[in-house]
Amino acid sequence: MKDNSTSYKNILTIDGAEISAGKTAIETTANSTINYNSGSIDAEDDGIVINNSSADLNLGDKTKELSIIDPVIKSKQTAVKVTNGNFNFYNGRLKGITAGYSGIIKYMRKGHKIYTTTEVDNNEEYTVNYLTTREGFLEVNGETYNSLEDAIGAIETTGTITVLNSDYIYEDSTIPSGKNITLDLAGNTITSTAPIYNNGEFTITDSSNSKNGELITNSANPLINNGTSLTVNGTKITSSTSSAVYAKTGTGTVTGNEICNNIFDCVDNKISYKDSTFTYDYNQSEYVSSEITNCDDKSITNYTTDVYELGDGGICPKYCSQCSGNRRCTVCSGKNIYYIGNKENDTEPIICSDKPPEVGYYNFTNGTNGKEYYFKCIDNCDKCFYNNKTECNQCAPTHKLTANNTCEDRIRGCIEYNTSLKEKDYETNRGKESYKECLSCNNSDHYYCFNMSRTNCIQAEINKSLYYEMEEDREFSCIQKCDERYMGCENCNRTTCTKCKEEDKHFINNNGNCIKKIENCEEHNLSLDNSSCEICNESSNYYCVEDNRTYCELIPNISSYFTMSNNRNACVKLCT
Repeated sequence: MKDNSTSYKNILTIDGAEISAGKTAIETTANSTINYNSGSIDAEDDGIVINNSSADLNLGDKTKELSIIDPVIKSKQTAVKVTNGNFNFYNGRLKGITAGYSGIIKYMRKGHKIYTTTEVDNNEEYTVNYLTTREGFLEVNGETYNSLEDAIGAIETTGTITVLNSDYIYEDSTIPSGKNITLDLAGNTITSTAPIYNNGEFTITDSSNSKNGELITNSANPLINNGTSLTVNGTKITSSTSSAVYAKTGTGTVTGNEICNNIFDCVDNKISYKDSTFTYDYNQSEYVSSEITNCDDKSITNYTTDVYELGDGGICPKYCSQCSGNRRCTVCSGKNIYYIGNKENDTEPIICSDKPPEVGYYNFTNGTNGKEYYFKCIDNCDKCFYNNKTECNQCAPTHKLTANNTCEDRIRGCIEYNTSLKEKDYETNRGKESYKECLSCNNSDHYYCFNMSRTNCIQAEINKSLYYEMEEDREFSCIQKCDERYMGCENCNRTTCTKCKEEDKHFINNNGNCIKKIENCEEHNLSLDNSSCEICNESSNYYCVEDNRTYCELIPNISSYFTMSNNRNACVKLCT
């Protein structure tokens, strides 16, 4: 079933249908809405494909209770593939051998998140996705909330919402008129796929020492200021689709931040302006404008000269004399300016600079115009040459040369290297300084650092409950098996064993080790790393004999014995 029409909005509603397809079951490249409320799909290719910016897929009826079994989209490839358009996930189950879904989910049932697992069906393993209740990741006055809308609702007039963990926002959120809300990212990342509307006063800040807090937006004009003020202080806002901030009305201040999208270099054209006054502080220089509606507006005079210059295409990046509406430079200005691009066949440079790039590019001089061009080497390559541009001469410190002169990970599975520990590598990188130690392995892909050995990351499917993180102050610590740290231990933390392998036969002593229980012993010695009974079960005629505390002996006739001392835990001895 494929829809290619473009002239009007098509609506397809499916209730209870069972669809079996030898190829893709449903595909739309048109301006359409698919409401798949209930039923099932079993497809040999992709289940549902959305490929139109105006197309919408609503999976499940959001007005009904949550169901993780209806509808079911099953595919030998990807159950739901969103190349372009909007995917709204409210109910159901996605099963795909390649993936449950791909692309961005815009809206989701409030207070829920995606749960991912695997299922084996007819000897084939499927990735399965469905919704589950999300843990609270926002805090207001000591209470946690799992949606931004609820956190805003918990504040009567003025208050702070603190982000506890990096997470997603899948629903529209509004700061009402009359409320003064501060969102403290606290070093975390919030990804919003739906708009955030400010009709009041809204401040985004980051109280962490690292200042790594970031708001990532994946929706057109996702942070929309309709209110009296919007203040963005010391944080990073990134848009992967369009403007990061749409300043529609009111006033705003942006200080000490980066406001970026996925192409440009963190400058102010990532803010859309309309009937508003905005102050932008970039690199300690102010950019002030009013009623800016087009990046090509040549009437603007108060731009930052260390970031921009006035070119033929309006306000262009520095050293650029002509640029397009999205500020992509087409002609560099002046002498001794270098053209820097991604690919040699690019007709427009991405960057014009007064300095050549230090690493990762090869250069040549254009015989027609005499300009010097720089284009990127192959991935992860620091040094290559124009006459052999498809091969690498020296890789980046994080990579090593292969036999084919390409670059592969120096430590497979490493996501953060120790940049302070490097040495010249003549064996695999032609004398280039390379990193030798990994600080963080990619745990999400099951790579781990074991027993403080940081020269490699080992990929292994492990039961994390059997291991503990060896370093308290590291986000990605090396791990060690509990039974290697604590004798006979199954589950543990950094300070003690929490569960012995045979709980019914062992106890945990003061050193965190698992010690074998002595039969008929009521109280063991917790300070020793071997079995020792302090008090036997005397009510059942078991006693410690002649200071041998490794077992409790059954003595039916205790009258033939005497107590060796007046202590409560004294052993007994035969009278003879």
